[in-house]
Amino acid sequence: MRHEKGPALDAAERALANSSSAQIRFLAARIFVEAGDIARARELSTVLASELQAEPQSYAKLIEGDIAFRNKDPRDAIKLFVEANTLLDTWISRFDLGRAYLQADAFMFARSW
Repeated sequence: MRHEKGPALDAAERALANSSSAQIRFLAARIFVEAGDIARARELSTVLASELQAEPQSYAKLIEGDIAFRNKDPRDAIKLFVEANTLLDTWISRFDLGRAYLQADAFMFARSW
């Protein structure tokens, strides 16, 4: 929120150094997307997508959707967020899907999520 990318990226890397949980990798990847380090976010997304459980696979889709959203591609973001929600129904997938519908000016759909 302060637009201080350096400290945010450092904190994300420290979190990754202290934990290899799927949740930490997901949250760190969201920070990387927000800070513009798309390559690092994609690295984490690839690792999460390769896991067997639905939760990390869903997180990978959410990261890719975040990247599409950031790139102003709401159609791809919507597709990825729906896929994430299909794998695992979470509040964050619904929230992100609503934001993508708003970006696409699909207000009626945004309201339903």
